[in-house]
Amino acid sequence: MAKRSTGGARAAAQATRVAANAVTWLRDAATLPFAWRLPRDWIALPLEHGIAEAPATLPRFLQRGRQPLPLLALDLGLSLAARDPRVCGLVVRLGAAPLGFARTAELARGMAKLRAAGKRVVVWAASTGNAGAWLGGLADRFWLAPEGRLE
Repeated sequence: MAKRSTGGARAAAQATRVAANAVTWLRDAATLPFAWRLPRDWIALPLEHGIAEAPATLPRFLQRGRQPLPLLALDLGLSLAARDPRVCGLVVRLGAAPLGFARTAELARGMAKLRAAGKRVVVWAASTGNAGAWLGGLADRFWLAPEGRLE
């Protein structure tokens, strides 16, 4: 009879693990950062083109392509999002553009404000370097595309 009770305990433990994995999968599926549409209470922060120290000086119609987001605007926006009760989370999309550790550290401070306010932070990267990986380690979830590279 002792073997049956351990077998039953093993089956119960396995069922508990399966249920916990299912709950984790459902929670992660709800926050997948590569979804086309985010819920309205989440903010998407596209950093595919990097972070600029200062805003561009040229008028918008003379700029070629998308410009990097200015660091001051990012810091101000993350501070406002931390105080806004309508915001539930932030999705940061990283690209191949180098971020730099000083600018990444400033962004990490803004993410820390958001997390301290009880909001979730998800980082998604197609490919990234060391600074992007460090930033992803500070987030609640870090998603690297299957074909992506960590350089």
